[in-house]
Amino acid sequence: LGEVCRVLEDATGEAVVSLEKTQVSFAGEGFYMTSRIIYGSFPDYQQIIPKSHTTEAVVLKEDVLHALRLATLFSDRFNQVRIKADPVGKYLEFSSRRDDAGENASHIAAALTGEAVESNFNHRYISDCLPSISSDSVVLRWNGEGKPLLVSGVGDKSFQYIVMPMNR
Repeated sequence: LGEVCRVLEDATGEAVVSLEKTQVSFAGEGFYMTSRIIYGSFPDYQQIIPKSHTTEAVVLKEDVLHALRLATLFSDRFNQVRIKADPVGKYLEFSSRRDDAGENASHIAAALTGEAVESNFNHRYISDCLPSISSDSVVLRWNGEGKPLLVSGVGDKSFQYIVMPMNR
């Protein structure tokens, strides 16, 4: 529907919408679009969202973005960044290493609770979700090493983002 809206913004004249049993089409001056209607039950996405966590970090979104930008410069061909949560030191460490460029480690202050944890992630997947979060602070939740990372805005229950870890 987003693509249909984009095309209709530039269209002049009338648009005709035709609805069939298995498809819908949109036609107008200079365009014709068709889309198949999908019937079926979709997987219950609520089942994959972790219900509990062993580690939680609350950090400023800008700090995370800055640490990820630095990690990008030194990440390997898989865009891998290691995130370490240290509840005793009250910081998150973002580190990356590339043989031909060197290595980087950034520490950012965090309100941390729970256990220490380290996991590897593709930095792009974390960076992609941050602009969708309207609050200044984000919550990162782990359920142990090698488990998905749940990212959300502080006080915002309407947006949750899951990032799968990478194997070293």
